[in-house]
Amino acid sequence: GAEHAREGGHAGHREAAEGSRAVTRNGSAERMRRYRERKRQGVVCVVQVPVYALDVEMLVTRNRLKPKHESHPAKIVEAVEALVDDFTEGKLVTAGGGRRRKS
Repeated sequence: GAEHAREGGHAGHREAAEGSRAVTRNGSAERMRRYRERKRQGVVCVVQVPVYALDVEMLVTRNRLKPKHESHPAKIVEAVEALVDDFTEGKLVTAGGGRRRKS
């Protein structure tokens, strides 16, 4: 829903309307907000996903992970979680160039 939508851009600062004022959030703050919202909704993480060197390279190439964080597991987890969030919110562009359909 609208509560889960992130505004424009990627991995940088996000703007979200709160009341009548705009608030700027960085990527980490936005991920924490989504984490807390999932926790309130009773969502738990139950899947471990192996991430190979080629996967990390893809995250860097697609600007989802900074090159200096390639060997930082916590940063890789954040990048993969953001990728999954984008997929589940219908924001991920498929290999064919089209957007994933919302159900």
